Amino acid sequence: MKVFKLILIRSIPNANQTQYIMNITKTLAFCIAIGALALLTGCGGGGGGTASDTGTGNTTAPGIVGTAGSAEGTWIGPYASVYNTRMVVLNTSEAFGIYETGGTVAGALYGQLSGSGSVKGVLKDFSLSTLRAEDAVVSGSSTTQKSMLLSRGAQRLDLSLAPNINSPVSVASLAGVYTGRGGNSFGPAEAMNLTIFANGAVTMPEPVCSATGQISPHANGQSVFALSLTITGNNCGRKGNALQGVLYQDPDTKRLHVLGLNPAKSDAAFFFGYRN
Repeated sequence: MKVFKLILIRSIPNANQTQYIMNITKTLAFCIAIGALALLTGCGGGGGGTASDTGTGNTTAPGIVGTAGSAEGTWIGPYASVYNTRMVVLNTSEAFGIYETGGTVAGALYGQLSGSGSVKGVLKDFSLSTLRAEDAVVSGSSTTQKSMLLSRGAQRLDLSLAPNINSPVSVASLAGVYTGRGGNSFGPAEAMNLTIFANGAVTMPEPVCSATGQISPHANGQSVFALSLTITGNNCGRKGNALQGVLYQDPDTKRLHVLGLNPAKSDAAFFFGYRN
């Protein structure tokens, strides 16, 4: 510090050197204080991070963070009178749903739902019975984060907020092999396995079209994980296709739900099953 002062004052008249040194000293003290405050803030001084942080190293998806009267939330209920549906609506308005009948996956829903009280949007139905993906305008209402009634053309979705979804879920708690049924836009439902590793890696081995990928806590919360998958298999016509979507587990039944879509949202792959 002394060398620094001598260098600065060599060309300053003697009468002004004392005042100059005082000014420099005050300036340095101020800068040191600011630097210490920035360091303390950057290191988390004044409080730790929350479960909603999604930075490097976070492996827990927080619980639901929905707003009263909005479409956001995790919903369950009948679809078209014959299917059981579980659907997640994120705070981005994206909606991901899988529907089944008799324990067999029958199709998936994807689209946008938004509004508070009055809900509207578009949902695409990836039906395994027709092997087609069809868009339809959706309208309806949501009341105090408890129920949501939607009309999709002539079909209805009568949904209730899923219970027991407030607890955070960690990647490690999902680790294991899940057996169930899955399908895609171009084929019927088939028996398959899905493995989740403690580090979030995901594999879906199949004789023709397999998939590998990763899950990480979704910024939205709701105990939902963001999913990325890549289709593999030397004889698979969809080899190399990248899918993005969500993975979540029913807190009551422990059934795992997986839905991924290609960038154009024209192809979907979905799965649900139970840990062995």
